[in-house]
Amino acid sequence: MSSIHPSIIDVDEEQQSGLAQSYKSHVGNNSAVKSNSQFGGTDISERLVVARRKNVFMIVTLILFIGIVAAIAVAMALAMQNKPIGADSREADQVLLEEESNSSSSNADVVHESDNVTSGIFETETRSTVEIDKFSPGFEEMSVETAIPTYNPTPSPTICIPLELGIIFDNNANQTEWKILKGADGTTDNEVVWQSTSYDATTYDSKAVTHQKCLPPQMYTFVFTDSDARSYVLSSEGNVIVTGMSIDSKNDILAFELPFEVPEPVDKDGDGVEDRLGTLMPYDSSGLEEGIDCEPFRLELQTDDSGVETLWRLYEGQDDSGEMIADGGPFASNSNYVYEYCLKSPNIYTFYIYDWASDGLCCVSGEGYFMLTTGDEVIVNSTGEFGGTSSTTFTLPTDLDPSVLDSLATPSVSISLTPSAAPSVTPKKQPNNKPSKEATITPTEGNDPKKENQA
Repeated sequence: MSSIHPSIIDVDEEQQSGLAQSYKSHVGNNSAVKSNSQFGGTDISERLVVARRKNVFMIVTLILFIGIVAAIAVAMALAMQNKPIGADSREADQVLLEEESNSSSSNADVVHESDNVTSGIFETETRSTVEIDKFSPGFEEMSVETAIPTYNPTPSPTICIPLELGIIFDNNANQTEWKILKGADGTTDNEVVWQSTSYDATTYDSKAVTHQKCLPPQMYTFVFTDSDARSYVLSSEGNVIVTGMSIDSKNDILAFELPFEVPEPVDKDGDGVEDRLGTLMPYDSSGLEEGIDCEPFRLELQTDDSGVETLWRLYEGQDDSGEMIADGGPFASNSNYVYEYCLKSPNIYTFYIYDWASDGLCCVSGEGYFMLTTGDEVIVNSTGEFGGTSSTTFTLPTDLDPSVLDSLATPSVSISLTPSAAPSVTPKKQPNNKPSKEATITPTEGNDPKKENQA
């Protein structure tokens, strides 16, 4: 013991030897320490032995206390990680406490295994195996298995993509049917994942309705059947997949994928209308230079709870009698859309926005709005409270000179329409009929001046 703690008390080698002999005699006989004349007195030797024993006892006690506290802390940490509150795990805790308090060199290996995982709900069974070091005093090599009760954690959310179908019915809502099937082979024999119910006339005739559902990512086929529907729009996360306008006794069948990525606009037949949505192809500003012969134009539109009811149109001129150059709708509900063009200038334009239910974009069913801008200048910032129709006439550039404005507006009406009708019809009849007959008949028969002079 003296070699382990040489600094407890300062004595020479002879005294240390005597102390060791005296201590052995004390332990072997289990009696009081006897005096030894070699130390120079009984009192000194007794004090040395007592002091050494006290120090050794304090050190051993401190080590045990630290070990017990550490074991308790480890046990509590394992209990918090591996067991729900209230689980009966006394056996596992006891093994851990005995391991830490009786062996300072014990090794513990914990293995967690998870199985029985189902889609959406996880049923996990965890088993903990504790191996006690075979060199720990008082223990033989052993293996203890502690079963932790099976628990059901909060299910992970199933990945799905939101889908919306908006419909405006005519006076025969009971003729409308639709369904969505798995797969993209264009057949109707696949599994139906979403379909319409019966639309009774009392509830749905001449009404608008919006259906919503969340479907897993994959390919689907959409089938819409109606003899005379007004319109519909199928969308996902604000992106319009397909629209139908004025359907006439036909089936609309379309394959699509979720999540949906908006494709580039296509016009295969060259009629200027996009094949997928039925709207005009994007305004073509190629060959125009911004600030010289075109000006930036931006439309921002926020739909309300019924996006299928909203349409917009942009015309050249002071009203909708001019050429329509851009349009949009119907839309998804509660979604934001932005359109940007460089419109030919100087010119006059008129923007129209329509709401089928005549309640505007705000505030009967949601809070929508629209805003028109050119560069940093706001043309109109509407709160969406406009009823059924709202129109805005503006010029580009907005500070266009009045004389230029008159020259753009007046000729298109007064010159191209009125003069062309009158001269092409009325004047031809009068010169070609009456004058020609009277002039060629009467003078030749009785009014010849040569015959009158001869007589």
